[in-house]
Amino acid sequence: MSAEALAAHFRTLIAGYKCPKTIVIQAEPLPKSGAGKIVKRELRAKYWQGLERQNSLGGSMNAEQAKFLTEFYAKGLEMEAPITAKVIAAVPDNNRDYRPDPKSRTAWELATHLAISDVWFLDSICKGSFEFDPDVEKRIASQFTNVNDIVTWYKKEFPAKLQELRNVPAEKLAQVVDFFGMFQWPNAAYLSFATNHGVHHRGQLAAYLRAAGSKVPSIYGGSADEPLVAEAAAQQQA
Repeated sequence: MSAEALAAHFRTLIAGYKCPKTIVIQAEPLPKSGAGKIVKRELRAKYWQGLERQNSLGGSMNAEQAKFLTEFYAKGLEMEAPITAKVIAAVPDNNRDYRPDPKSRTAWELATHLAISDVWFLDSICKGSFEFDPDVEKRIASQFTNVNDIVTWYKKEFPAKLQELRNVPAEKLAQVVDFFGMFQWPNAAYLSFATNHGVHHRGQLAAYLRAAGSKVPSIYGGSADEPLVAEAAAQQQA
């Protein structure tokens, strides 16, 4: 079958704007990782030769843009960190094995993952390389005996790693970095991913708290358990 025949077939099934602009047919096997997944960066490599800082987001990012984006997200993460620490601290030690479903992580597993992965993302961006070693995560988690240990570690490690991030050269932040064969983005762009990942798991953990017998702290506004000061004062006056 030819590329033209494939393109014509696609047009009968999907909208024109969704059809691929280029179709390449190759006889040789697709490059695969040890896990059997297609290594997309190797597929793209021959088409990227001679092109600078190509990435799966499209376009490119210069050093000045990367530095601006890094500081923008760093400031946001700086404001998110105390909230994250507060949510983790609300996990009750006497019911830390609570999980809403057998398939779910326990509150303890979610709290340790949230704290460790927040730091891991920043560390990976600082290094310009994403590598995940489950044994390292287990080794860090083994240091924690109670929820306060997690909070203390997070309050020390996250701000320190955030400061290290701010000192990374702008050119390194603009470099395209591979994320396990799934994405190839300018390094600074992964701060968006890091922010979303942390907020996602923090939301999960916050949803556990009342069911686990704890209280939900204020996050982006007052909660029923911790109303905003102005809100609480208004209710008392009423």
